[in-house]
Order: sequence, then structure tokens, then C-alpha cells
Amino acid sequence: MNKSWVLLAALSLPVSAADRVFTGSLERVRHASISIRMADGLVVDAVLPGGIAVSYNVADQVEITCTPAKTVYDAQAGRHYHLQLKSLRLVRTASPEERAETIELLSWQRGENLLKLPSTAVPAGEQSELDRVRQANLEYLSKRENFVADETARRYISDDAGKPWRLEDTIEDEIAFKEGQLTRVNIRKNGKPWVKPFGKLPGIIWGGFGAQIKPLFDPACPTKIDFAGSQEASGKPALAYLFISPPNACFGPCTWNDHLYNPARTGRILVDPARGSVIRYEDESSGFPEKFGVDRVMWGDSWDYVTIGGTSHIVPIASDLLVSTQGGTSYRVIAEYKNHRHFEASTNVTFH
Repeated sequence: MNKSWVLLAALSLPVSAADRVFTGSLERVRHASISIRMADGLVVDAVLPGGIAVSYNVADQVEITCTPAKTVYDAQAGRHYHLQLKSLRLVRTASPEERAETIELLSWQRGENLLKLPSTAVPAGEQSELDRVRQANLEYLSKRENFVADETARRYISDDAGKPWRLEDTIEDEIAFKEGQLTRVNIRKNGKPWVKPFGKLPGIIWGGFGAQIKPLFDPACPTKIDFAGSQEASGKPALAYLFISPPNACFGPCTWNDHLYNPARTGRILVDPARGSVIRYEDESSGFPEKFGVDRVMWGDSWDYVTIGGTSHIVPIASDLLVSTQGGTSYRVIAEYKNHRHFEASTNVTFH
């Protein structure tokens, strides 16, 4: 595998009580910042000061010591930074599996990265499969039956840049897809009934349940999709596609404190080679205005085949939403969908 090298600042400043130490996988280096991903999935961004050269590889485990600093906005990256790098050291080099996992994640995230990733040529002729994939998923939408599932969503918060996640609450409900509309009923918050509409829940509100399929594949939408080779999903072969959607396109706006903005999106989908169905969707929204209040929104959906009434259906089974704000607070919603059944009646469900 090709190695990736970068020049970083090597500093030897004394550690103070206000300093914060993080350990994680080296994910991105810009000319003015460094980003590592910790084991819990939280990304820590810090401003880079000047210094002498030190070499690193993508995905290497590093320890960074940071000091809180006055907020800095990087217009090119579209990020607000609340930490400044004080020192860094290599903990250990990444294993081949760790490096491959990080490279796979970064393959669909755009933006400057001095940790150069290996480029992979698109196999000749595979792009023609996109027409089949597009048709299969649009047909799925047009013929999708009315479904109900039991949803359990856990909402987490990280109170400041790089601080660990803590569970905020657990939301349970019945989520229904009927005649193209998504509804939630029988809502419970921490086990207690929530009598107001779902949209009136305090905190982060999420959508999910396959809402991204239409803006992804609709020919009327300006989403650009490119084949990215064969990969694996849950140990099974899959076709990978990378996509880009410009601002103000079909995915719809993000809402934050009554402000609306429809950002650009980049992402990846994994597709069942036999049926052409999407089994994994991932995207990142970027380029928010400086004063909007949000720096990064990442979304993931997973699908699987279930048997309902003796017939196999592909349905959403999990969603993961992450929102990082310009103030340093981050929010995460992890949702699971179980016991899928027809809208009209309950039925036994069997996962393949």
C-alpha cells in the first residue's frame, strides 16, 4: 500500500491544567489544521501552529495535546476551531486493516488532505451498472408497500470539542411509511409517553427510513454518481458508488435555530450486486455559512432483507446522524428499526 507523508509541527511546550489530551486515528491534515478520529467516532479538529517537520501516515494512532483557544473560522474548510495543537506524538503505526478502513471512509469525504490517499482506477465497463442500480431503486420507491416498524433512537451529546459522548435520552415510537409519507406515533421519551407531535421533541430531530433514495437517483436531480469498485458490506460483496450533490439541490435544507440552508453533500452508497438495491448510504453535508451555527452533518443508513408475509422486502434497519456545531458541541442520534410489518397488520419477520 502507498504510504502517505505530511509535514507537521513538532512542539515541546509544557503541559498545563487546561490542556486536553486526545488519542485517535490520524484522519486529515490541512495546511492550517489537523483532525483525528477517536475510538467513539468523535472527530477532534485543532489549529496547527508552525514548527519543524515530522512524518506521519494516514490512520496512524497519534496522541495530541491541545489548548483551548479563541474560535478560529477556516473559510476554505468551512470549520470553526476551538483548540490549538500544542504537541503530538506517534502512539503506534496503523495496521493494514485500520489503514484500509480509514481510507475507505475518506474516499467519499471531500476537501483538502495532505495525507494523500491512493487513487483507484474505475474498472472498465462497470459504470454501465449505474443505470440498472438507478432503475432498481426508483422502482423500489414507486412500489414500496406501506410499512410499520418499531424505532428506538438514542440521542447523545458531546458538550465541547473532543469531549466524550453522554446519553441524553432514548426515544421509542412506531415509525410508519404510508403512501409516501413518514409518520411517528406512540412516542415515548425515556419510557414516558410524549403526547406532542414528534417534531416538537426538544433537541435534535432526525428523519431517516430511506428518505435519501429519491434525491440520490431521480434523473431530475443534479446528483453526480461514479462507480468506485467492489467492496464488502457486513462480510458480503457489494458495489460501491461515490456521489456529489451541489448546494440547493434535491436533498432538502438543514434547519438550525429556525435558519434554513441546503448544503452540498458528498457520500458513498453500497449496493447489492444481484438486486441493485442500496444496502448502505453515507453522506456528509458541508460548506455551511459561517454564522449558520453548524459545521458538519454526517448521515448513515443501513438496509437489509426481511420476510414479511412470506415475501422478501428490503427495508431500513438503522440510521446514524452526527451534527457538529460551530460552538464545539456535537450531537448524535443512533436509531434502530425492528419488527417490520405491513401497515395494515402485524406479521412475523425473519432476517435472512
